[in-house]
Amino acid sequence: MKQKLLLPRFNKLVQWLNNPVLALQGYQASQQVLSLAFSILLAKVLRDTAQIGFFEMLIFLAFLLTYFWVTGVSQSFMRSTDAKDPERYGKWLFTYLFMMALITILFGSLYLGRATFLPVLVGQVQVPYLAEYMVYLIFSIPTIALPLLWVLEHKAWYIWIFAVGSWALKFGAVAIPLLLGWGLEAGIRWLIVVGAVMQLPLLFTAWQRRSHLKKWWWFKLIGQGSLPLILYTLIGALAMAIDSVLIGRFYGDERIFAIFRYGSKELPFVGALVGALIQSVLPLYYRQEDLGNQALRKGSLKLIHVLFPLCILLVWINPWLFPRLFTEAFRESAFLFNIYLITLIPRLWLIHTLFIARHQHRAMVMISASELLINVLVSILAMQWMGMFGVAVGTVVAYMYEKVVMSVVMRKQGVPMRSIIPVGLFGGYSVLLITSVVAVWMLWHG
Repeated sequence: MKQKLLLPRFNKLVQWLNNPVLALQGYQASQQVLSLAFSILLAKVLRDTAQIGFFEMLIFLAFLLTYFWVTGVSQSFMRSTDAKDPERYGKWLFTYLFMMALITILFGSLYLGRATFLPVLVGQVQVPYLAEYMVYLIFSIPTIALPLLWVLEHKAWYIWIFAVGSWALKFGAVAIPLLLGWGLEAGIRWLIVVGAVMQLPLLFTAWQRRSHLKKWWWFKLIGQGSLPLILYTLIGALAMAIDSVLIGRFYGDERIFAIFRYGSKELPFVGALVGALIQSVLPLYYRQEDLGNQALRKGSLKLIHVLFPLCILLVWINPWLFPRLFTEAFRESAFLFNIYLITLIPRLWLIHTLFIARHQHRAMVMISASELLINVLVSILAMQWMGMFGVAVGTVVAYMYEKVVMSVVMRKQGVPMRSIIPVGLFGGYSVLLITSVVAVWMLWHG
């Protein structure tokens, strides 16, 4: 009898997982959870905030040099094709080759100019293991092209297997050497091996579809088409990165940098879930805008009901959780993390998706550039009053500004907010989240 009851539930679970959009969200979320897992591992095993600080600098540099163009190229690819496009494989091949070229050029430039760039970006003359970590990233970053292809091919289980396998290999590559006492350098070298292994299915897939790479006008469609998206995302990435740059420049201490970076981490999987949702609806905008709006509203409703309650709960338990999850040295990071949780509001305020779908790149870039300026000014002013917590406040203010301006622009074009997000529910949750952050600050820190 129990087996008869369990079988339909199991089949329903399998059917639910056999969704390429959900699988892409799971893959991208797994990569963010991996970053948190590394942070916990280093805090528990190394117990050296200086070494942890250097590793966080590597992660920060990787984010600064990859996030903007990976997002831009991926979104450009997804909006330029769909599952029925006969030229999708050629466009995918170009996307992969474009990624490989960009990452090699960027990391090569950073390494050759490290004496100039590192003091500006992280306040350090040198960062240990920089060369090894960049080699690992050159191998691993372009593998995002595989899940994008599998979404178009509706191969959800391929994405799930790739997500679980890559997560386990990466975590094991760092955890095993650290637990055996071989040090962080050995872990990063093991990551290089993992990155090379992850390239194998990618190279095999590319070789199978090599005959599709014939039309170089795809550079205009994807390459040149991604440049405005890259520029927009770059400015957005700089807005996120400016926080770490300010901390590095003002304090110049790898220990304080580590404390700040542990607090300034985004809630794992938020960016992945939002990014995957946007990438999944762009092909619908490629067909018809109303279809895209409906899918975006439906997806945002699900995320709102899950992410807002989770963040509000975390706000209240973080002062207790952080010293136990990491170490007592990271107690202050909890209050930083709480402030950064407010960025969930602009994260789920998905108005910029319409700008991407409508190819209104110039407006996106102008708004984002003004956001960056506001971020810097408010952060510097708030630091005089709140120290490193002021940097987080500057980021929240700047993010809110961007989404308000974008909403006003779209409203003038006849697109109300309610067409893409449930405004009442979104507003209510937003008030609860901000109120919780202020209350916890007053109770435990203020």
